[in-house]
Amino acid sequence: MYIVFDLDDTLLKNDKTISDYTLKRLKYFQEKGHLLVINSARNIYRTKSVIEVLKPDYSILDGGSIILDKDMNLIYDYPFDYETINSLILDMCEFCSEVCVQTYKQLYAINKDYKSQGALFRDFNVDPIKNGEGVYKIIFVPSDTKRAYELKDKYNIEVFNYLNGKWFRSNPLGITKYFGIERLLEITNGKREDVIAFGDDYSDLDMILKSYHGVAMANSVESILSQAKNIALSNEEDGVVKYLNNYLGEKDEENN
Repeated sequence: MYIVFDLDDTLLKNDKTISDYTLKRLKYFQEKGHLLVINSARNIYRTKSVIEVLKPDYSILDGGSIILDKDMNLIYDYPFDYETINSLILDMCEFCSEVCVQTYKQLYAINKDYKSQGALFRDFNVDPIKNGEGVYKIIFVPSDTKRAYELKDKYNIEVFNYLNGKWFRSNPLGITKYFGIERLLEITNGKREDVIAFGDDYSDLDMILKSYHGVAMANSVESILSQAKNIALSNEEDGVVKYLNNYLGEKDEENN
C-alpha cells in the first residue's frame, strides 16, 4: 500500500510538528511493508527536517514536479518550459508584490527582505533563468487575482491558491499532486488500487478525488469537504493514522 499524505494541516499538527503517536504508527505501517509517501507543495529546503524524522520511502515535492527516493536522490523531475519561463516571471513581477522562483535546491525572491524558506534575492531583469537551470514552482502574491488566473491560459500553466489566502502557486501545465503519484507508480511499477491519499487544501483535491482511496481531513477547506467521499479526523487529532488503523485493519486498541 502507498500511504500518501500532504504535510501542512494534514500530517503535521498546527505547530508544524509530527505527534509522537502519528510517528509511531507510521513506522509500524512501514515495518508492515507499506510505503510512506510525502506529497507536498513544499520545496526540499522546507521538507528536509520532516524527511529526516519520518524517513519516508518517497517524497513528491513542489506540487508534483519532483520525486525523491528514501535517500533523497532525485528520481524524477518536470521543470517549466525554458522557452517561456523568463517571460512568465517578468509578467508576474509587473503585478505581484512577491514572486519566489523555485529551482531544484534554491528559492529566489524578487523582494530583498523575503528570507523565508532560505530564499535569496534575485533581480530577474538582469539575471534571468539560464538554460539548464530548471524551475519547478513559482509562488506569488498578486495584486489582481483575475490576472493571476489569466496566466493559466496565457502560459499554459497550473495556478493554485493556498487556503484562499494571498499566496498563489504555479506549476507547469498538468503538474499536480496526483500527477506526481502517477509518475511514482510508473517508476515503481505500482498500482492505483494500492494508493490511499490524504489532504486538506485546494491543491490536494485532484489526488483526493483521483486516488483509489482519497481522504480529506476534517479541518479541510469547505470545497474539499463537500466533494470528498471519505473524511478523517483533523490534523490535531492524529487523523491520518487513526484513519489508517481502521482502513488497514491494524487497530491500536490502546489509543484508537
